[in-house]
Amino acid sequence: MIVNILIDQVVIIFGRKRRLFTGPPRQAVLLREPRCLWPGCNRPSSQCQADHTLPFATDGPTQADNGGPLCARHNRWTTRGYRTWRDSFGHWHTQRPERTIIGWRLEEVELAA
Repeated sequence: MIVNILIDQVVIIFGRKRRLFTGPPRQAVLLREPRCLWPGCNRPSSQCQADHTLPFATDGPTQADNGGPLCARHNRWTTRGYRTWRDSFGHWHTQRPERTIIGWRLEEVELAA
């Protein structure tokens, strides 16, 4: 079980105590990425929701390394079987309900070209 962690008297990990990212944990999630995680979506993270990559309903903790910014449209897709996650290299992936991968994010494809 994860307990709250304080840095300069600010809680940055809620663990299982809270479902929603609020305050500093939300800011930490949104500051990690400049845009929505969905491939091809360029909505700035400031206009996104902080979403759990491992869903809270399946014991995903409310902490920055288990979150990412998704715009309202793409966040709703996660309730329809789509899933986003970060691999060990820091790259984000998006998986369809039938388990095929949608592809890399736009800026990563542009960097490789």
